[in-house]
Amino acid sequence: MCQDIVEAACGRSSQYPYKKEMWTKVMKTIAVIESCDTKGKEAKFISDFIKNEGLNALVLNTATGPAPSENFDVSREEIVAAYGTPWEELEPKTKGEKIDFMKDAVAAYVENLYKEGKIDGIISVGGLQNTVMAANAMQRLPIGVPKVMATTVASGTRKFELVVGDKDITVMPAICDFTGMNIVTRQIISNACAACVGMVKSAGQALKKGDKPVVAVTLMGVTNNGAIAAVEELEKAGLEVIGFHATGVGGATMETMASNGLVDGILDLTLHELTSEYFGGGFSYGEAANTRLVKSVDKKVPLVISLGGLDFVDFGTNELPGRMD
Repeated sequence: MCQDIVEAACGRSSQYPYKKEMWTKVMKTIAVIESCDTKGKEAKFISDFIKNEGLNALVLNTATGPAPSENFDVSREEIVAAYGTPWEELEPKTKGEKIDFMKDAVAAYVENLYKEGKIDGIISVGGLQNTVMAANAMQRLPIGVPKVMATTVASGTRKFELVVGDKDITVMPAICDFTGMNIVTRQIISNACAACVGMVKSAGQALKKGDKPVVAVTLMGVTNNGAIAAVEELEKAGLEVIGFHATGVGGATMETMASNGLVDGILDLTLHELTSEYFGGGFSYGEAANTRLVKSVDKKVPLVISLGGLDFVDFGTNELPGRMD
């Protein structure tokens, strides 16, 4: 009732819910990213669940197809216009071209919403197309901000790098495809919504440094004992220590945190990701691993390097290059 009165007084419309001169946020808000031409029912279910929990839902429509959309608050036209291109210019392009553009447009839109203090968490459910777009947006938000993704992509042999990147996205396997509401999708979406709502209500906030200087330490199995001993010594000296598992995303996340000012120094005892970069494959191989010894150096973060983990590469037997068979 209170929210309805405030919204009516402020002139809030479903298409432009957050005009600065008209709207003051009175409760925490969760952004919902959905392709509302094919996932309109799911979007309404998520929005209703969030509102029933006493929070506000803001549904962003990322549809790229010709079918009409429903149950959204922010239209795809507004999202792409905010990114500098009228929808009419995208209309004749291929589906892949539209997805590529929308992926970046919605990410920029979400990032701006967060910077302006208009969202406190984000959730999405869907298949590959929606996952690609929503995950790209989630990866723009700081560590600690609640991010939940229920996706069909979290299955089979697919790796999580596509979804999580170097951020703390909570990923839930969809079990079945999202083709409407049924006994499975209702429960999976309810669980995803409850997780996001719980984080927003009780814990979720962007990561911040405390009073102690922060030192990052890289480790894995072969360097674990030495790294743990180093952690103990650093903590005795009054420092806060964060350990990063040097298997692809760990080292990359450390580099990102260092470049964002969340890490004051690095004890890089484990450079294992560099072997995967050199050999062009292995468990730790990927775009994220290629940032090792780059971002932290660019920011001139104090750095001590050891050579742990450089004496092996972790290919699966089915991944061995021809020269190594």
